[in-house]
Amino acid sequence: MDNEEFQRLVLSGFKEMGERFKSIDQRFDKIDAKLDEHDLQFTNINAKLDEHDLQFTNINA
Repeated sequence: MDNEEFQRLVLSGFKEMGERFKSIDQRFDKIDAKLDEHDLQFTNINAKLDEHDLQFTNINA
């Protein structure tokens, strides 16, 4: 194997790794988006619970 062939193989390998990492990043972006949705849902639930806590505080006062 000559130097040029070796360089082509190495470059090809790096390109393939880059494509795989890009694919993995895209999957993690989708997971992050789903987790953000769940965080928002929990934030809304916490806000509702805070409203109920305030109502009970007013009843007890």
